[in-house]
Amino acid sequence: MMELVERRLVAQERGLAGLNRSFKKILAEASLGGSRLAYVGTPSVCLPVAELLAYAVRELNLRQCFIPNARSEMARELVFSENYGFQLGERSPQEKSKAVVVLGGLAMPSYAVKPEEVAELITGILGEGGS
Repeated sequence: MMELVERRLVAQERGLAGLNRSFKKILAEASLGGSRLAYVGTPSVCLPVAELLAYAVRELNLRQCFIPNARSEMARELVFSENYGFQLGERSPQEKSKAVVVLGGLAMPSYAVKPEEVAELITGILGEGGS
């Protein structure tokens, strides 16, 4: 089982704009430029959140992908489309990620994704020195 390494208050923000600012601050401090960032979540609930977060960090030079229901073989790139924002693109090559964002929809009982499946995915895709 994975353990929490560090817990710290990043910011006291409110709403979606506050979430985006906090998320961008964390990733900017981590110096992930040019790295792959994977969002893991449920298709209907988490994908729009991943697209929103991808937009928030668009200037950080990240290759971003979305992995539905912890199934790495179904990973798709998140690509920016002018006038539409971030959308699903082509299948993402199975490669290591520098960071993995686990979204809350996976905790919903109707999706039946087990915590062990998520932990196994993270262990499998997280690159050396990743978080």
